[in-house]
Amino acid sequence: MPKLSHPPLGFRAVSQFFSLTHHQAFPHSSVLPLPIFATMGLKSASPTVLSELWFGIVFHAHLFLLWSLSVASAQEHDYEPPPVPPVDEFRLRRYVSIAVLDNYAYIDGGTIGVRDDGTKYEYSINVTLSLLLNRSWTNETVDFQVIEIEDPKYYLHPLLWPDPETSSIYHWRGSHGIESYEGNSDFKVFKSDGLGGGNWSMKAVANPSVFNGLYRASSGPFTTCNGQGFTMSGLGGELSDERLTGDNVIIPGLVTYEMATSTWANETTESLNYIPWRGRISCLASAGSKGLLAYYGQMRSMDSDAHLQDQEFSTFKNISLYDMATKQWLWQGTSGDAPDPMFAFCSVAVQGQNGTHEIFVFGGTTTESRVLSDVWILTIPGFHWFKLDAQTVPRVDHECALVGKRQMLVVGGRKDWGEDRQTPDPWTQGIGIFDLSAVTWSDKYDADAPEYVSPDMVNDWYSAGGSAKWDSHRVSTLFEASTTQTAQPTDTEVFTGQSDSSNSDSTPIGPIVGGTVGGVTCLVAIIGAVWYLQRRKLDRGLTPGGTDASRTQTGGAKWDKPELSGQGVSPVELEAC
Repeated sequence: MPKLSHPPLGFRAVSQFFSLTHHQAFPHSSVLPLPIFATMGLKSASPTVLSELWFGIVFHAHLFLLWSLSVASAQEHDYEPPPVPPVDEFRLRRYVSIAVLDNYAYIDGGTIGVRDDGTKYEYSINVTLSLLLNRSWTNETVDFQVIEIEDPKYYLHPLLWPDPETSSIYHWRGSHGIESYEGNSDFKVFKSDGLGGGNWSMKAVANPSVFNGLYRASSGPFTTCNGQGFTMSGLGGELSDERLTGDNVIIPGLVTYEMATSTWANETTESLNYIPWRGRISCLASAGSKGLLAYYGQMRSMDSDAHLQDQEFSTFKNISLYDMATKQWLWQGTSGDAPDPMFAFCSVAVQGQNGTHEIFVFGGTTTESRVLSDVWILTIPGFHWFKLDAQTVPRVDHECALVGKRQMLVVGGRKDWGEDRQTPDPWTQGIGIFDLSAVTWSDKYDADAPEYVSPDMVNDWYSAGGSAKWDSHRVSTLFEASTTQTAQPTDTEVFTGQSDSSNSDSTPIGPIVGGTVGGVTCLVAIIGAVWYLQRRKLDRGLTPGGTDASRTQTGGAKWDKPELSGQGVSPVELEAC
């Protein structure tokens, strides 16, 4: 079984505080007054410590609210609202997960809030919902199809892996919202009937000894990529796995599931030099030779006995990359207007027509518990952030998914930690739609929207010569391979740490975004430059395949910048087209 890591001191202190008060009704606000710091011996704590302790309070208040609403739902009365209440009775929906399969978006897990019936107004959901995607609708006219689940269990943020090859969705992990989870090996599969319905059943695995050794967890990011399912470290406890008792623990590792063979594996994350958890993972399907995973927004625990000062919030200025071909971790710095450290955001990734990938990040909450309404774009391979002027209602505890050709579906969430849960969600049925190309919000899903194209500010940035400053030759080679279809690189550079500086001295290599950005003029200039350089080599007595002196060290060895080195001589860059 994997080694378990306990959350840092601040998290444990807050968790213990809530365990002492779990029989009392918790107020609507999830943020406690400042005097509580004194009870934890932190009267003179630094601003950084206080900021991170705020996060501990908010995070565990978050967990406590899940527990309290679920227990109340089970004990107070037997009433359960319809999974799709009338618009005038709907209040909120949160903690859901979304999987897109064929022409439907499937929504599973989470809770729903309805108009107060005098006793309770938020309930766990035990059905799956589907939304049709080949027909346009608004959040007022959308038609939810309800899929009943035999012997249902209540899940918050369950893991969903869609498998288009078999018209299936796999279901695992997530926390059980009512009582200690009975069992640890529930792995379910949904078989679609192609009409928005289908059936859930238990799924057999090819290597049960490996699967049974995995702990169930919650708050672990997940994605699918080129026929495999992935999920990163999560938070484990008795609400997720009956083998876990006492305080919540961080369960490290990258769990993989190969859909074609139903085979599980637990890959190490030791090369990251920290224990990652939370955050989001996106699939870069065409990058590298077999695809890459981009991991961002994670928290970092340094060891199993980490104290509060050792707990770190990863900045968005660096992106961790997992090479699916070599199973190695690397990293790459970013430029531009990156988000500040935050959690409980959502994201989608989409591939552009010119060889780019764009990752859209929406909402979330800062370490000071400020809920955000912002949208950011990270473009790859430029690794540059853009903050959009596309404000909407702040969101936390929401989920999003790529639907149609160019739209982001956002489901659920709430706009403030201290929000009265009887206040109706400003979004009808808790649904919002964001056009990824036009970068505008709407209440309408457009089934006839054209293909995705990168937003204007992204294209303008590349056209002006924007490019990544690679932090390693290994990373740059991966993106060159993904666009030129070259063989898999043979160098063995791997991730050995993480820096928060994006000002590397590594060579700027222009992004490979196709002819749509440079045009014919740039192509002609490149051909001329190549001819000129080859002529110079011949004039110096070098064959076209010879070694360029600017890439050698004194002893004649080929120059190759170390993985995390900030040194080295950058060759002169040709003027951009």
